[in-house]
Amino acid sequence: MHVLIDEKPSDPLTPRQWREISLWTMKDSFQGSMLTVDEATRAYTSKTKWVYIIATSMFLALGCGLALLLDPSEQPVMYIAILGLTFLVATYQFFSLRRKTRIWNERMSRRLLGLAPSASKVGFDKIGLGVGDRVLPWDALAIQQADFIRYSVAVPRGGTSTVYILERLSLTSPSGPVVLDTAMMGSGRLIVDNV
Repeated sequence: MHVLIDEKPSDPLTPRQWREISLWTMKDSFQGSMLTVDEATRAYTSKTKWVYIIATSMFLALGCGLALLLDPSEQPVMYIAILGLTFLVATYQFFSLRRKTRIWNERMSRRLLGLAPSASKVGFDKIGLGVGDRVLPWDALAIQQADFIRYSVAVPRGGTSTVYILERLSLTSPSGPVVLDTAMMGSGRLIVDNV
């Protein structure tokens, strides 16, 4: 099995790295579908937009809350400063979203390699994996390549911990290769993590 971490070839995962893989809820069966390029792009950008909107709103609310603690004569200046800083944060996030979308679109040709056609059904149950009109029994599948993204997260006792999130699986089967990409399927994370 080939392993890619942050789009770079990696040595096989160590036992510790295997323990650091983050998987979603396990299910016995699930049915999803492949997304079109436009649907996948909209899903990606809408999640990022909401994160930015919430972060900017929290920044504004905290700033206004802090301004209320000041003397009434200092509050107008503080409100103007907070509005100016919020505008700068929102502008930065706007350009950051444009940059992320541009990078997403540049990487789209790589993401599409080997995927089933858009609107194809993708699902799994105890018998096997269904992709389009193919049903592949579990014992006929083998992982050829796994693509992970590495994140560092803060832990309550202090310091950081590494978490690996599975983004893409390339499988081999008797009827040909199968590629599953979390961003290119409805409920893709759930499907890839369970497979």
